[in-house]
Amino acid sequence: STKKLNNLISELNGLVDDGQVPGIQTALIKNGKLVSFHTYGFSDIESQKKLAENSIFRIYSMTKPVVSVGLMMLYERGLFQLDEDISRYIPQFKDLMVYDSVNNIKSKSQIKIIDLLRHSSGIGYGWSDNQKLNSMYSQIWQSKNNAEFVDKVSEIPLFTNPNTEWRYGVNTDICGYLIEVLTGQTLDQYLSESIFEPLGMKDTHFKLPDVKI
Repeated sequence: STKKLNNLISELNGLVDDGQVPGIQTALIKNGKLVSFHTYGFSDIESQKKLAENSIFRIYSMTKPVVSVGLMMLYERGLFQLDEDISRYIPQFKDLMVYDSVNNIKSKSQIKIIDLLRHSSGIGYGWSDNQKLNSMYSQIWQSKNNAEFVDKVSEIPLFTNPNTEWRYGVNTDICGYLIEVLTGQTLDQYLSESIFEPLGMKDTHFKLPDVKI
């Protein structure tokens, strides 16, 4: 419906005009074909630089499906099983503790690789009602690499026993380090060679080259 599509674009443009977002870009695909691609607003508000069709965006947590696909490619090669304990490959997660709001108690189960992929490991982020764990998570962002990051996370008690509830957390970061352990490559090297280059994703990087800023 051209009318409904125009209404949608008008509503989205209004978010920019009202100052709620600096710019928007939408793509609609129907039956495998791109039927609408719309760009509106600014990539830099202060200089009034217009958002371009090929502007590069930071994708934040869309990194998660990319890393998960990368790990599952290794599963397809038979390098691990989904129901294996992560401690088989990352020993730091062998002796797990759970914080019950009063004490640290021994975990009733181990974190399996499938738990990391579906966020049922008991690992979280630094935003919760548990201020003690929040303060501990605040330290992990000072890590210099994935190995150091995993070392710090493994020392933090779990929010819950593994495979008992869903909790959004840094699980995919650990999946990224697992890729490094399994391949002997850095995560960015592996993703570039296995996903970005084969798919022609020439503008996808962990650290954007200066020429593309």
